[in-house]
Amino acid sequence: IVVLAVIVAAFVYCTAATAAVRPVCLTGPVFTATAYGPPWGGINGGGVTASGVGLGIARGGGYRRVYGVAVDPRVIPLGSSRRIWPNPFGYRGRFRAFDTGGAIKGNRIDFYDWRGRSHQYGWGRRTVRVCR
Repeated sequence: IVVLAVIVAAFVYCTAATAAVRPVCLTGPVFTATAYGPPWGGINGGGVTASGVGLGIARGGGYRRVYGVAVDPRVIPLGSSRRIWPNPFGYRGRFRAFDTGGAIKGNRIDFYDWRGRSHQYGWGRRTVRVCR
């Protein structure tokens, strides 16, 4: 019985570990992705998205932590949500399409990254998959 319990525990652990590293999105269209966010000004805008979401300082200090992307609304409708993998956060949930940008045309997205320039530049330009 002890041996069986150990085998079951190992199987459950391995299954959970595999699920944790499995990508969220494997079959969606390919997009080029960059990141933007605070500090605000210049090319990064003023901290209010095209859909009216304010990304300024939160009540507790620091910038708002919102999982959102700038999109070309002809490709991904504003207000819709999509799973995107990989992403700068390792986030497995849905990103809201809440902004646009002059350079965001066609299959290109821009992740909102509240953590600052070092994280935005660290993400760089990558290929991602976008799924419904």
